[in-house]
Amino acid sequence: MSTEFSGVSLDAWKTILIPAITLGAGFVSGWFATYYRLTKEFRLKIDEKLRDQRINVYKSLWARLEELKGFNRPPRYTYEQLKELSIGLTRWYFDSGNGLLLSRSSMDAYIELQEEIKKAFSGKNDSEDMDQDGNEQFKKNSPTGQQA
Repeated sequence: MSTEFSGVSLDAWKTILIPAITLGAGFVSGWFATYYRLTKEFRLKIDEKLRDQRINVYKSLWARLEELKGFNRPPRYTYEQLKELSIGLTRWYFDSGNGLLLSRSSMDAYIELQEEIKKAFSGKNDSEDMDQDGNEQFKKNSPTGQQA
């Protein structure tokens, strides 16, 4: 049996192939490690940029929802006010592209708010008020606008 291949000894082949395979494996693993690191850094930059954009978008949404606060007393709303709020929120969501930046949970809350406003519209007219809990109150029963 011959220990040569194409005129080169088996020991010479080992001397050439082992470092070449090691070099190739090192190159491939280095490439994957670099790809993983760069991909992770890229995703972190995107997440950071998205977070910054969301903060600005949420600030403008927060300002629009100021009317719904009720820290000191339950606020009262006419159906016209709720309609204007709903239209304003819809414009904020679609016209400015702000809806694209909402997180899933924020989008769910937005949709729920719009659905609740929509429920308030069904079968109502502008002479009725609605308090924070959705209870109907009628301004016409009292000169002060409070429920009689």
